[in-house]
Amino acid sequence: MRIVAALVAWCSLLVGGTATAAPAKEALLLGDSVLATLGWSNEGLRLLENRHPFILRAVSCQRLVTEGCTGRSKSSALRIMRQERGKFTRAVVVATGYNDYNDGRFAQAVRRFHDEAIAQGVWLVWVNYREAGNVRDKSTAFNATLRRLQPELPRLVIVDWNDLSRGQRTWWGPDQVHLYGEGAVAMARAIADAISALPAEFPA
Repeated sequence: MRIVAALVAWCSLLVGGTATAAPAKEALLLGDSVLATLGWSNEGLRLLENRHPFILRAVSCQRLVTEGCTGRSKSSALRIMRQERGKFTRAVVVATGYNDYNDGRFAQAVRRFHDEAIAQGVWLVWVNYREAGNVRDKSTAFNATLRRLQPELPRLVIVDWNDLSRGQRTWWGPDQVHLYGEGAVAMARAIADAISALPAEFPA
């Protein structure tokens, strides 16, 4: 009888008893194949997790507000952000957009993320784009748009990855955009530094 009672008590915990839910993380990281490299860097993952516990949602061919270019990336970054609502407390980090088109819709996408960040009560940290390789022109246009929008979007914080990465030849693969080990660690550090620098309160 004692064994049966113990089993019943244990099962009640599994079904929905008094088990405590896992604490929410501090940040949600959204990315495409560039940020996905962080998932292969134990050093980068440890660095970021030790400073700011996070959720990583990085998928190759992901796009900002529309379906990505593969079956695995059907959910847009914005849709994933909405799905993860309540699981992170301080910031959403957007490190995706390389697969989007330079068709004039980028500014609208940034504003939609900003609106969602306000709705969820978090900061919007945007890692800007490396102006190199076959994405140079698009990245230059996107970075200019981010700079233009920042004064009017009070929760938007830009990580100037393009500037931080300039001249770092050992951080990249042949395309000068996708990260090697050192580059993944550097991006993790840049993201952690940006989260650490966020003000305690949102602007009025």
